[in-house]
Formats: sequence, C-alpha cells, structure tokens
Amino acid sequence: YRFSVDRDNENELPTAVMLSHVYELKGVKFAIRAAAVIVNEYGLTSYRLLIYGSLNKDPAYVSECRALIASSNLSSNVFLMGFGNAPKVLTQGWVFVNSSLSEGLPLALGEAGLCGLPVVCTDVGGSREVLTNAAGEVFGAVVPPRDVHRLAAAQVDVFGMLNGLEGLVKSPEPEIVKREDYLSPSNGGSVEALEKRIASQKSNRRLLGMRFREYVLSNFTMSRYLREHYCTLLTAESIYHTRR
Repeated sequence: YRFSVDRDNENELPTAVMLSHVYELKGVKFAIRAAAVIVNEYGLTSYRLLIYGSLNKDPAYVSECRALIASSNLSSNVFLMGFGNAPKVLTQGWVFVNSSLSEGLPLALGEAGLCGLPVVCTDVGGSREVLTNAAGEVFGAVVPPRDVHRLAAAQVDVFGMLNGLEGLVKSPEPEIVKREDYLSPSNGGSVEALEKRIASQKSNRRLLGMRFREYVLSNFTMSRYLREHYCTLLTAESIYHTRR
C-alpha cells in the first residue's frame, strides 16, 4: 500500500492534519475557528493544524482564511501548507480532520486510516459510514458540520482518548474519563492536567488509529470506492436534470 504507518514522522506536538483544497465547500474556516477554541479557550497552545491542499482554487477565500488565522492569534498554530505528498504529510499528524460541508464517499478518511490515524470529521456524505464499524464503534468522532465547538472538543477527545475512546482499545473497558474533568477549573481541571493526560495516551491513540487501519483494509477496497463514487455522481446528475 502506498499509504502506510510511519510513527517516526509523527510531530512531537499535538497535531491535526487536513487534506483539503482551501475553498468554502471544505469548511476550512470552521476548522480554523475550532483551532481558536482549542488554543484560546482551552489553552492548549501546543496544538498545531496543518492544512494541505491547493491555495489557488479560491484566492479570496484563502485570503479570508489567512486573515482569520491572524485575527485569532493562530499564526504559530495553524498553517496553510499548500500541496503535499499525501502519504508523507498524513503521518505527521496525531489525528486527521475533515471539516467539509459536503462530501461523497471521502477517500481521504480511508487514506488517513491506512496511515494509522484516528479521524475527526463532519457528518456529511459517507463519512460516518467510513468511520463506523458494524458494532457502532467510531474510530474517532463524527460531528455536525459548522459546529466549531464540537469539532474542537472531538479533537481533544482523540488526543486524550477521552469520553469513552479509551475503551475502544483497552480490555476490560476502563471507567470513562470525561473531557470536562480537564477543561473545567471548577472540577479541578487545568491545561497542565490535560497535557499530561494527552501525553499518557500516546500508545492508546495510536492503537485506535491501527484499529481504524484494520477496518479500512478489510472493508473499503478501491473497487467499492469507485462503485459508490460512480453511484454518487449518477445521483447528482439525476438531481441536476430533475431541477432543470
């Protein structure tokens, strides 16, 4: 497989990676706003978001994204990287993020899985199907599109294997550790405690990514992807002609 696991390439800091051309339908601004929640509200200043994809598809939107990064004081946290070699850049991440407002059957989610990354994505198109097995286990999180707080919280959940994710890789299933325990000062939460939790869960987070990899390898062949993508195109064409 062209996409493979390479933990030696993984960033030292908590890093989310996106493969997304920068234009409105991909919801990149929502990913940037979610980064602002993680960095400015949660206080996780070590967080990094690397967005790989074309910066030429919608130059005005790219300019708006850059302005949003600057105005949110995220110049050291969020980076519009331009094109990258997908098998290489994916393995930099701790989690793969897709903030799209619309999708068919998103191939990038499966590619992330083949690189051993858990995924946080929006509930559009076939994304939920790609990320969820027959037992209903989700190899990361699926959140509503345009919901920046849910998108932010889900990434922290994966980094720290919180809100039940740890139970997907440990047996017997441990007691659920809640995100609020780390984010609420009234519950004794602190940034330091959250960072310590994240550091302690590195192996479990990687195990979650490997479970997703096994699921992708056994359930999503290229022939199936092409068949379902073709059906999506036929449906879109039919809708287009119906509305004319």
